[in-house]
Amino acid sequence: MIAEIIITALLMLLIGWIPVIGAIIAGFIGGYRVGGMVKGLIVGLIGCILGLVAAVMLLSIFNLSLFGPVGVIFSFIALVGLIKYSVISIIMASIGGLIGGWFKSRRTR
Repeated sequence: MIAEIIITALLMLLIGWIPVIGAIIAGFIGGYRVGGMVKGLIVGLIGCILGLVAAVMLLSIFNLSLFGPVGVIFSFIALVGLIKYSVISIIMASIGGLIGGWFKSRRTR
């Protein structure tokens, strides 16, 4: 289950920027890999949160190293935008994980 959470978080970093679809795909793949609806929901939820936290950390480090103290202001502005976007992403990744887990459980019967 840890590997699926990491995969979901990495997918959120790679394709999470695509509105709605990126989060659903990341959650679906994590949920499909773990199998089961509840496990898929948990993997989608935790993986999405970890991916978004990693994105904020990478953005902050990049802005601070590139722009110095002004980069902190850029990071704060980006963080406010990401917080508004992250609620939708968390919900969509959880739904994707739920669907992926359901899909996997249906295929194994």
